[in-house]
Amino acid sequence: QLIAFKITNKNKEFQRQNYRYNYNASLLLCKPVFLKLCGISDHFLLAIQKHLQEKGLTERTHGNTGRVPKLKSKVFLDSSITFPVKCFLEQYGNINGLPSPMRHKNESEPFIYLPTGNTYTSVYNEFKKHFNNENSENTKIISYFTFRKLWHEMIPHLKFQPPASDLCEVCETFKAKLVVAKSDIEEYNKIKTQYDQHCIAADRERQHYNDNINKSAKDLSIAHVCYDWAQCVSIPYSPQRVGAIYFKNPFSVHLFGVCKTEGGQNFQLNFVIGENEFPEDTSKGANTTLNMSKNQEPEAKIEEPEAKIEEPE
Repeated sequence: QLIAFKITNKNKEFQRQNYRYNYNASLLLCKPVFLKLCGISDHFLLAIQKHLQEKGLTERTHGNTGRVPKLKSKVFLDSSITFPVKCFLEQYGNINGLPSPMRHKNESEPFIYLPTGNTYTSVYNEFKKHFNNENSENTKIISYFTFRKLWHEMIPHLKFQPPASDLCEVCETFKAKLVVAKSDIEEYNKIKTQYDQHCIAADRERQHYNDNINKSAKDLSIAHVCYDWAQCVSIPYSPQRVGAIYFKNPFSVHLFGVCKTEGGQNFQLNFVIGENEFPEDTSKGANTTLNMSKNQEPEAKIEEPEAKIEEPE
């Protein structure tokens, strides 16, 4: 039999309550051994002692008595809830996503990347608009955390593009300013407005570029030529350089590509230019770019009266 004795010092104004733990009222025990023999925790013992001090030797009622269990208050996700979320994400990925040929070794489907400007919150807000249009006002919508959980479970191959895959100097500058201006609401809203205007202008330019591609595909009198400055390549250029200097100061070689796709006849012309071959003060200017783009036209046999030459984003 395990017994806990209480000793109260009644001789002083301040009554301090001490506890002595015994086994069969004869064998003294320390507190850790008493807890081990009773199979209880220190927190549970303190709760019992507090109840004894406040209410005496009365029956102790657990604090959760009468409350609805947490599991019973939850809504179980069945097909009527998960299926609309899956259909929305698949359609959203088909419209706004960019398929990637790469896939993880443990994944069965290729990744679909959403633009870097999208977030889980923005996609969830789009889902709420779609849900409210398809259902009545009294129909409850799933929470953000449930939406994100279902996304990872059902559409794991739908991801966001990493920031490094779509770098824009203006966007990165605005993002850095937004982080600094979080404490000042007025300044934050001002920068956010400028950032949104920049994104709208970029979307218009991107839409104009895509419209020209579609127009040239339907109208054979228009040729759409696409060019891009690739990342420069650094190579060692002098075998006489000794030691680590051989790799520290390499020679920069710039790559410029122009391609034309029309009627199944694909043509691409690549320019390899050394850093010492550019005109002075206009290394990648408009004149250099247009000269190489125009040089591609006779090679690609472009004879259409109208040709749109643009740089993709």
